[in-house]
Amino acid sequence: MKGFLVGIISIVALVSVAKITPAEPIKQTSGQTNSNPENIARQSPYEVGTITGVVSGAYGSIIFVELSDQTKLKFHHPSGSLARGERVLVYQKDGEHFLIEASNPRR
Repeated sequence: MKGFLVGIISIVALVSVAKITPAEPIKQTSGQTNSNPENIARQSPYEVGTITGVVSGAYGSIIFVELSDQTKLKFHHPSGSLARGERVLVYQKDGEHFLIEASNPRR
C-alpha cells in the first residue's frame, strides 16, 4: 500500500512540475508558400511597376522600373514618350520580365 501511495504521489509531482507550453504556429518561408498549388494558381504573371528613371538617346530610351516588391528592372523602349513616375505593366515568364504597356496613358 505504501508503494502504491508513493507511485501516485510521484505521478502527481511530475504532472504539477512539468511545464506545458502551447504550440506556436510556424511561419512558412516564401519557397514553401510558393510551392502550394493554391497560391500558384492565384499568382498573376502581370505586375504594375513605377518608372524610377529614364535615359533617352538617339535610339530610344532606357527605362528603370521598380516593382511593388522592390525589384528593380531595366528595359529598352524605342520611344522617349515615357516619363519618371508613370506606372507600367510588367509581364513575368520563366524568370524574365517584359515591359507590356504604360498603365497611365498621357492626357
